[in-house]
Amino acid sequence: MIWLQFTAENMELAGRLLAAASLGALIGLERDLHGRSAGLRTHALVSLGAATFTILSYFVAGALTSEGLAGIPQHDPGRIAAQVVTGIGFLGAGTILKSHFSVRGLTTASCLWLVAAVGMTCGMGLYGLALGATGLALLFLVAVRQLERYLPRDRYHELCVQFRGREHVAAIRELVLETGAAVLASSVSYDYEGGTTKVQFSLRLRDTKRARDVSAPILACLDEAGLPLVRIDWDPVTD
Repeated sequence: MIWLQFTAENMELAGRLLAAASLGALIGLERDLHGRSAGLRTHALVSLGAATFTILSYFVAGALTSEGLAGIPQHDPGRIAAQVVTGIGFLGAGTILKSHFSVRGLTTASCLWLVAAVGMTCGMGLYGLALGATGLALLFLVAVRQLERYLPRDRYHELCVQFRGREHVAAIRELVLETGAAVLASSVSYDYEGGTTKVQFSLRLRDTKRARDVSAPILACLDEAGLPLVRIDWDPVTD
């Protein structure tokens, strides 16, 4: 029952756990505001779990050392905590999704990896380092995101065009290329029962004004071509 006593040591450990969960929640809040599946709760729990494992590793190492168990040459307090780095990789991999030609979730996976490090830092009582890492993370996630609005950059999109028949694939590709888009990859599938063809493109466009709808020129060209279109899907690739 020693863990239920309000001792200075227990209060210090509770403070470490609270700091880990709070800093993880701050980073998770940014992901939540952008509609990511791994948001505030996930990041807070990852950071809290990392801090708990870090604290636990020190107590396990201390218990083994005090008991003097035979056959154990050394008691490394970082042995348990080190497995957090490996374990969090599997959790981060679950947030990375591949859709057609695009990959999403890399930033969220990086955030989960980071909050695990923040949690471990809080578990060791290095609050200054944890605050610094959290502050820099929020700087890049929020402030740098605003800076990107003014930088010309390549934009990646997925375009899926479904039409009746089979003879318009080359024409659609030419229309897309005429808009200045670079076709990185493409695929064609036929629906023999429905008599339709679906063409998927992975596109790269040079966007000099982020506020501009870069899809408008391409969609306008397809609409004005008079092709027997059934459906057009436009999917910007984001992380």
